[in-house]
Amino acid sequence: MSNANVTLTDVLDRGILAVPGVADSVAAAALATPSDVDQVVKSAFSKVDIVAVDPGLGEAILQALDPAGRASAVISAKYAELGGAGGILGPTSGAVTVCADGFGYYRHFRSGSIFWHPAAGAHEVHGPIRAKWAALSWERGFLGYPTSDQQPGADTDQRGDFNTFQGGAIHWYPPGIRGILSGVEVAVNDVTAAAIGIATVGSASATPVAAPVSAVAAAVPISSAIAAAALPSTRFVTVDGPGIEAAQFLGKLDQIGVGAGIHLPGEAPMELGSSAGAFEVHGEIGVHYRALGGSGSVLGYPTTDETGTPDGIGRYNHFQAGSIYWTPGTGAHEVHGLIRSFWAAAGWERNAALGYPVSDELIPDRRIGHRFPERRKKALGLPPDVLKLPIDAVASGFPRSVVNTPAVTAAPVSPVARFSRSVAAATEIQAAEGLRPDAASIAAASASAGAAAPISAAQRAGVFSGVDAGTVVHIDPNIGAGIAPLDDPASEPGPVPSENRFGDFENGVVFWVRGATAARQLQPWATSADGNAMKRSPAEVLVAFESILVPALGGLDGFAYAGSAFVGTTGYSADGASVHNRAHRFIATLNTTSSGSGGLFGGLFGGLTLPIQVELDVEIAFDPQRREVVAYLTGWSGGDAGGPSLVRQLHPRLDTLLYRRVELIDIPDTEDGNPIALLSAKTMPDGTVALFVEPRDLLVAPGVLTGIHDGITSVINR
Repeated sequence: MSNANVTLTDVLDRGILAVPGVADSVAAAALATPSDVDQVVKSAFSKVDIVAVDPGLGEAILQALDPAGRASAVISAKYAELGGAGGILGPTSGAVTVCADGFGYYRHFRSGSIFWHPAAGAHEVHGPIRAKWAALSWERGFLGYPTSDQQPGADTDQRGDFNTFQGGAIHWYPPGIRGILSGVEVAVNDVTAAAIGIATVGSASATPVAAPVSAVAAAVPISSAIAAAALPSTRFVTVDGPGIEAAQFLGKLDQIGVGAGIHLPGEAPMELGSSAGAFEVHGEIGVHYRALGGSGSVLGYPTTDETGTPDGIGRYNHFQAGSIYWTPGTGAHEVHGLIRSFWAAAGWERNAALGYPVSDELIPDRRIGHRFPERRKKALGLPPDVLKLPIDAVASGFPRSVVNTPAVTAAPVSPVARFSRSVAAATEIQAAEGLRPDAASIAAASASAGAAAPISAAQRAGVFSGVDAGTVVHIDPNIGAGIAPLDDPASEPGPVPSENRFGDFENGVVFWVRGATAARQLQPWATSADGNAMKRSPAEVLVAFESILVPALGGLDGFAYAGSAFVGTTGYSADGASVHNRAHRFIATLNTTSSGSGGLFGGLFGGLTLPIQVELDVEIAFDPQRREVVAYLTGWSGGDAGGPSLVRQLHPRLDTLLYRRVELIDIPDTEDGNPIALLSAKTMPDGTVALFVEPRDLLVAPGVLTGIHDGITSVINR
């Protein structure tokens, strides 16, 4: 009985798992042979609504007697769906053939191929993408089988294309300068194509054209042996797509050699061609690339395959407008623009002062630390100081792009505004206390707000005009300077959006101020305006953590806490959702006294103090809700030397401390009246806790256009 909700096209696109119930039958059958799989394939096709260009194709799938016959019928149905010999693939150049794994099948055509696998569906690959996939060992490589036909990319002009595969994707963008070949390149391509008997650029179905050897030799400096052996009937090279680099053609001539054709054993000659402009993206880098928007993101198309870094730890892909770097500890992160330019000039990940990126490019937020930027593609070729406005803003009458305003110093907050904040905070926090404020409490609040002159009665009336008559308010005279009012409410984005950008790296922060022509590396925040130290040593971290550790380990039966020592740090760790800071490794010592009983050793060593060690991993993080840098236990191990008795006692005591936060550094909301954006709280390799903040001298007062842009961005990303 057919399922009207699932068609033949669905199965061709998604494989047999597109059919409801098939997944259960596959799992129950514990399939091991191609014949077993074929029975499930036949059953799956019997349940779908057979819709095809030729109704007989669907029946052929059901009536096939063996896996090869069924695969042939499936590939024929896909071929018909693509237009047959008159479609993009052209005429056939080989028979349907089983793949090396015994489950998949393929058929090559003059201008492309169709691969079928029950779990991936039937899909075509052609042009430079197919050539790249072939160079990566076809379906035998890490990409596996195709899971889509070739599709237009997400770039604005849709000049590029891509295919997805089981293990990643291959993206293609026209090579050359912005995808446009020069006149010299076109001329060389035409002559080269004529010399070896291929279709010229953009006309894969054209008839091979012969050219006199003398004409070829005069136009292109190739070896006389190759020129003399230029037989149009046996030389095939694909030039599918808008352009192929000339060097690729000349290199292909040398690869062909004398008397050889480009084809697989046992097949008729086919056009395989150049992979110029096609690059693969896979693994966690591929996942992150897709999350950013793929070829429609700020990065554009890949310009390299995934490549290992010189240290043997990381991996990366370069793209038209940036890069994505990955390590097991830091995860995958993009870096682009002037921040990437600074990092590259400083030595990439080889520069120990920065290391690998641990974040994408971020926007400073003067309340919660940072926000994520709008993930939309910036048109390639725009200068770094030009902002492309969202579609919503353009539709409202703004120009498509604007030049960013140069950096200016943020305007100071007036005493009246600061007093208003105090009143608003008091209204929210202390609504259940006291009475409406009298003149004395207003004067106290006015003074604590740092007013240069007393606030007038008219100003007071204006402040309180927004307070509902029925609201009970008490103003704490200690509220002032815009600090206390923002301490207790839950965090939310700061009221003044930043126009600047920064990238967080393993050992430092690279910052770019809007309007600047270069990014720079920030120095750690040493002291606050009131003289408080804003970094902590490993010993200071331990003192803070011991405020909860010592009580937890008090009263152990037979063991006494003797202190802890710092022994190093862990590396960064990525859990798929976030990147965790380096953790401090502390060794806690618990002393016990031997009983002195039990044979020779008991008599010799009885009464001695024996130290038992337990390792504690303590991580540092910024808590934006409380505006605090906190320390918390993320894991512990050891204690086995103390026997089962100690381990039984440690579990309830230490397990309850896991992720319990201890204040390490209090972060003020403002400094000299300016809001503070804490960009990163970082544990350095030596255990020092370093903080990085948005430079105070570079704060920017947002303009109207920036407000619109960041407002829309905030809605999109939250």
